[in-house]
Amino acid sequence: WNNAANQMTLAADGRTWSVTLPLAYGKHTYKFVRDGEWIVDPKAPTQDDGNGNVNSLLLVLPPDYKNPAKLGDGEIATSTLLHEPRAPFLNYDRGRLRLMLQARPDDIQKVSVIANGRSYEMRPAGEDELVARYAVEIPWDRKSALKYTFRLNDGPGGEGKPYYGATGLAGKPAPFTLDPKTFTPFVVPAWVQRGVMYQIFPDRFENGDKSNDPKDVEAWNAQPQYFNRYGGDVKGVSEHLSHLTSLGVDTLYFNPIFLSPSNHRYDATDYMKVDPQFGTNAEFAALVKEMRARGIRTVLDFAFNHTATDAPEFKDLIAKGPESAYKDWYFPKSYPITVKENPPYEAWYGFPSMPKLNVVNPATKAHLFSVIDYWTKEVGVDGMRLDVGNEVNPDFWRAMRPYLKGIGGDKWILGEVWTDGSFWLGGDQWDSVMNYPFREATIGFFGPSKTSPSAYMNRLMANYSMYVPQVSRNLMNLLGSHDTPRILNMVGKDAAMARLAAAVQFTWPGIPSIYYGDELGMEGDKDPDNRRGMR
Repeated sequence: WNNAANQMTLAADGRTWSVTLPLAYGKHTYKFVRDGEWIVDPKAPTQDDGNGNVNSLLLVLPPDYKNPAKLGDGEIATSTLLHEPRAPFLNYDRGRLRLMLQARPDDIQKVSVIANGRSYEMRPAGEDELVARYAVEIPWDRKSALKYTFRLNDGPGGEGKPYYGATGLAGKPAPFTLDPKTFTPFVVPAWVQRGVMYQIFPDRFENGDKSNDPKDVEAWNAQPQYFNRYGGDVKGVSEHLSHLTSLGVDTLYFNPIFLSPSNHRYDATDYMKVDPQFGTNAEFAALVKEMRARGIRTVLDFAFNHTATDAPEFKDLIAKGPESAYKDWYFPKSYPITVKENPPYEAWYGFPSMPKLNVVNPATKAHLFSVIDYWTKEVGVDGMRLDVGNEVNPDFWRAMRPYLKGIGGDKWILGEVWTDGSFWLGGDQWDSVMNYPFREATIGFFGPSKTSPSAYMNRLMANYSMYVPQVSRNLMNLLGSHDTPRILNMVGKDAAMARLAAAVQFTWPGIPSIYYGDELGMEGDKDPDNRRGMR
């Protein structure tokens, strides 16, 4: 969401603005920015993003969807016909191999997979506006190669053809081949699937050490603002570990702790240094060790999408312009570089205080990998939460996953995305996502709107079935976070409803996450009100 991302051109009539963009088939959300104001398209349907923001909705259909789909007409749309040898199309979990094919909804009468000469009928496994999914589990010993094709029957004359294979739709396509020597199953850490998570906003949990307070520290019960600090610190967390263990918490997720000009610290000045107002590197490392002794693992928040403007690399770019050794670390549009509204560089959401990093630049990537080395190897962090992960070049995540898993196979990769995270959960990027669709469905049932039980269950099952089983077992199921109003506010301050919502959260597959203070019935509206001092 960059308010200057796609500039529109004014037509000769002086009234009509337009832009042409390449878009993949499927659903897209968008907004217009008119004189700095974000507005929806008045002629398009809209969709809530789960945080109270409404966006316009566009469905892009392929040319071969022009005519209505009809079962038995012998015509099969090829634009969305797809199988790939990766999750979720191919998945091996707990000794079972699952194959999936996607096609146009209501376009094929029967789908089967032919594996090593044997036929297995596939069953519907969900659909949306663009595609239907068919799936089947078949035996595989992981010792011999498996060759398979898909047989599609959409008309009279039996099931002789066509077939879909590695070379597409044909009478006799080349088969897909699964080689046990090169196949690597998608594995997520086992400890997450059995865990209970607790999220701490570092500045607001507990001020245990007055000596590191900022000069303008706020009273603990002050009204939260975007820039004030309360003095929460490492010692404050250490003093309340017994409270966390009494809740059954075995995973502690910290929002960023790095040196930063902001109270949320998502704009890091130095990824290698703990903000002195939170503590020292040695103090945090000792806290991680103390928590490990209590059976609590540590997940740390990393915002690799952008830095602060006082990061040394960006300051050098400001000072030296195109001669800076760090000019390829960011995305400058013009020189000189100045920090101002409508900045001459790419920035997150257009905010000039958060210049966007070029993470695939070799030097930038090497630096970020050294950051990963420090926090995982030297400090002992068990997991990484990736802020605005959907806005980072996926090639970086594809390089980061094997690097991190090489440090430790049980290191956890949790990405932030608010909707369907399938793109990042194919086994080549992340392990999990923050499960905002679970939150949205649960609030829809227990909140004022009170959707029906069947509708609630359908939404939960659709969310669960969206991913391969091992992903669903390690999704971060949340009812609130630092980016949302608190659960008590969302259910009309009805404590009984909040407890019932938590009952579902703690019994549904995935790792339940408690936002600090929710266990005590803390209230809070949208950011920053949801970041009050811990009660």
